[in-house]
Amino acid sequence: MSKAFTSEETPDDELVVRPRAPLPPSTPNYVTPRGLAALKEEHRTLEAERARVETVSDDAERRRGATELSVRLTELAARIATAEVVDPKTLMQDTVHFGALVTVRSGSGERRYQIVGADEADPAQSRIAFFAPL
Repeated sequence: MSKAFTSEETPDDELVVRPRAPLPPSTPNYVTPRGLAALKEEHRTLEAERARVETVSDDAERRRGATELSVRLTELAARIATAEVVDPKTLMQDTVHFGALVTVRSGSGERRYQIVGADEADPAQSRIAFFAPL
């Protein structure tokens, strides 16, 4: 493993690109229509950033930026290409499934979650990945 991935501090010439949240092995890449739109918007944003980075005058900074964006765009393109859109509106409303809004009751009260794909998961926004152990 590269030293860049084992230390919090990295020299200026090392690049650390944080990978996207992985899907469990053999797990489909389910996304909601909202999730696919967000992935495509992220792709557009990164493409615009790549165009900006190409104009940077410092060679080392330009190379670092271009490499980071290339890695991120490659991972993102793979996620978009493998996305299986599931529209929650077309599924049964009385069962727990991908895209469903679920109410969890416990001794401390109720919490509502939406079951979403890996790239949409955001517990702070009550969106959890369909493979998350809740």
